[in-house]
Amino acid sequence: MAILARMNMLVNDFDKGFDLLKDAWHEDKNEIKVFDVIAQIADYNQTDILNRISKLEKEEPNELAYKMWKSKIYSMSKDSTEKASELIDKLEGLDVGSVNLMLIKSNMYQNVGDIEKSKEVLEELIKNDPDSFIGYHAAAWQDYNNGKYDDAFKNCIKSIVVNKDYPDNYGFLIPEIMTKQKKSEEIEPYLRTALYKEPFNYNIIIKVAEYYGNTVKDTNKALYYYDLASKIMPSDPEIYYNMALIKMNTQREDDAIALLKKSISISDKVSKYHRALGTVYLNKEKSEEALKEIRNAYAIDKNDILTLNNAGCYYIAIDGDVDRAMVNLKAAYDGINEKTSADDKNTITENYNRVKNLSDAYNKRNGATLTVPDLKLFY
Repeated sequence: MAILARMNMLVNDFDKGFDLLKDAWHEDKNEIKVFDVIAQIADYNQTDILNRISKLEKEEPNELAYKMWKSKIYSMSKDSTEKASELIDKLEGLDVGSVNLMLIKSNMYQNVGDIEKSKEVLEELIKNDPDSFIGYHAAAWQDYNNGKYDDAFKNCIKSIVVNKDYPDNYGFLIPEIMTKQKKSEEIEPYLRTALYKEPFNYNIIIKVAEYYGNTVKDTNKALYYYDLASKIMPSDPEIYYNMALIKMNTQREDDAIALLKKSISISDKVSKYHRALGTVYLNKEKSEEALKEIRNAYAIDKNDILTLNNAGCYYIAIDGDVDRAMVNLKAAYDGINEKTSADDKNTITENYNRVKNLSDAYNKRNGATLTVPDLKLFY
């Protein structure tokens, strides 16, 4: 019933999907698949799903399923664990089942850094039901989050021995563990097994596409699975954006432009779609179109250091305006923080230093020649 609910949601029939999911929960309050569905749809658009559940809750304020689902969503993020905790306090002792409530509590403790409490909850879950595949699955995720990758793999295998048909072990958990173990080349059969178990699972299809695109670098297979995902979820702008990145890297820029325009037509308030389109236009020497998209990206997020970097590159490469380029590149450089990836930090720093050196030489009037350095743009 939970799987059927997910399939209805995939074709945008959320009313029927939530009805089926609620029925599934009342049939078995410990069925993990109900909460897998909630996690998967919330991962796609958390705000929208919370709004939909809140609307249902207004119509049925005493329905415990909705409160459990909201607590699951809140427990998935460190920023909302306090809301999860408040809901869990109200749900304790009520007829909501034990397994999923314990998993939510464990996830919540993990997110706030209370590893011991998280571990205690999972140990209790496994003790209560030694043959519970989900207890081992959750323990494996906990080991993974704590950097114990060998232990994580062992617990995942225990979970598979108990239940060989649970696709998340093959499609999400093992690939993440093996990536950390530097065994990415061994992941493919697990992903294929996950697709065999649940061939319509949109999240698994995306995972497969990312594997071929980012790890194996097989662009044809990556595009095949992204295209398959777009058939299932045509309203997801990220699919077209990721396909566009592949097209750009294989010099098919006209295709990339069409795909990015598709992303923007679905969601025009995402700065990276405009930023990427601006970069493609710059590569095609369409400076007016490039500047328009850079400004669109900046209007959406004035603090996006990747967009600020691109703006700086534009002003020096196209306008020859060193001062204006420096303003933007310095803002990008100053905006680097602990969340900035190493690659992004290096690119921004290199661009900033190159233009700064060029600017210093120009301002000293010592006869230095002003040349446009080789700058790197972000998609």
